[in-house]
Amino acid sequence: MISRSLLGSLLAVLFATSGNAQFEIRGSRLYLDGNPFAVRGVAYSPTPIGQTPGPLLQFSDCLYNRDLPLIAMAGANAVRTYGRIPAGERALWQALEKNNLYLLAGFPLDPYYDPRATLAAATDAGRALRTKILSDFRQYAQQFQNKKRLIALVFGAEVGNNYNQKFTGSPRDFYSLVNDAAAALQADFGAAAPLVTTAVADVADINQAALATRDADLPGLSFWSVNAYRGTTFSGLFDDLRQKTGKAVLLSEFGVDAWDSIRGAEDADAQAAALRSLTEQLQQEMARTGSTVIGGVWFSWSDEWWRGGSDPSTHGSAGSAAPGFPDGLSNGAWFGLFGVSATDAPGLDSLRPRPAFAALAAEWGGVLPQEWPPSKAPSLSPQGVVNAGSLAPSLAPGSLASFFGQDLAAASSSSLDSPLPLQMHLTSACVASLPVPLLFANPGQINGEVPWETPVGTASALVYRAGAASNVAPVEVHNVSPGILDHGVIPSGKPCPVSVTNG
Repeated sequence: MISRSLLGSLLAVLFATSGNAQFEIRGSRLYLDGNPFAVRGVAYSPTPIGQTPGPLLQFSDCLYNRDLPLIAMAGANAVRTYGRIPAGERALWQALEKNNLYLLAGFPLDPYYDPRATLAAATDAGRALRTKILSDFRQYAQQFQNKKRLIALVFGAEVGNNYNQKFTGSPRDFYSLVNDAAAALQADFGAAAPLVTTAVADVADINQAALATRDADLPGLSFWSVNAYRGTTFSGLFDDLRQKTGKAVLLSEFGVDAWDSIRGAEDADAQAAALRSLTEQLQQEMARTGSTVIGGVWFSWSDEWWRGGSDPSTHGSAGSAAPGFPDGLSNGAWFGLFGVSATDAPGLDSLRPRPAFAALAAEWGGVLPQEWPPSKAPSLSPQGVVNAGSLAPSLAPGSLASFFGQDLAAASSSSLDSPLPLQMHLTSACVASLPVPLLFANPGQINGEVPWETPVGTASALVYRAGAASNVAPVEVHNVSPGILDHGVIPSGKPCPVSVTNG
């Protein structure tokens, strides 16, 4: 049997040799490969219309290729996710690498919430639940050992807020669990352990002796993550933080919604103005000598309709009092840099940019296309998705397909990389809600490989360009669908390719 210390040493070697231990906190600053790193992040939980989020990232892999190129284009360098990343996930990591983005990966405690349960280490029930949570967390952390894009694991989100609705007892029990979680990863992975943070609602829980949240109480906490919603200004937040903690602090959520409850209408310009004000204040604070703020995460990427009321298929405007917001209310379903609209493929919504997206790019040094937003959405021709060899409307898993239409891409591009890219600039394609590996794209045609996981039967295909979805094209997927590319096969011993006349 391998001892615990030996296992920890082996895992530490795995992390070190994978290059995963890139991020570190020195004093109260964040570093990547020895260089200061300022987080410019976007909260990423694009729950499709009609759905509600679960403990796992549950949306289609197609959305990563719809969204992450745009996030990078806005000048962001990080995304914060909330649900657990499923083991074996590939498309997310490929999209992060392709777009040079880093990850703040959530470990939500929602699956353990029970107002009758306790996290108190002094009780048998509390010790049992803590052991279960820590075991799951350590197992979750192991799947990141070969990933080079992780900034930190976010252990819980605003758990101390309304604590008695989640667990019985005191939030002190949770904060001691945070410290134990960090210590467990230190024991498992040694110096190569990933950073650990927890997200709190504003600053109330920080530096509280009764909660054991003073800096000395939480040596394992790498940095604080603070969700800050004080309106169109940070309204003394940075002064509060300086008085509360000497640890590094990430503004893990900040933002303003685009709904004006007074007029009962969208006010995207007011949201954009608030974004400019907030990001400028944040950057001024980070430039201040001695600042411990290491960056911020705009909330959020796209509207999430489930936050607006009881019906996730309706873009509701339910809100809560929010002093400092333009209309005095926070409307949870309207915080996106992009609005969303449904397509005929459930789960694959189309994006509509708000002025706040361009404002974020201007503040964070992003580079938008000369034509922004694009004046035309992509469109597929009738029966526009066909077998690339036979041009018949019949596909098979692993076969080559051609998508024909208009405005599918801004310009021509091609790739023979291995693996094939799932995006070309701002263009991507989906079949049966699966991302299509791409060989070629131009305004009128896309060539790609039908995903091997595509189920047999009738499926939906669409193209994304700059977040906007094309019309949905039905395709028939068979176990096999032979097609010979014209001039694509050279017979043995003959100097010319096979054609319809010599084959």
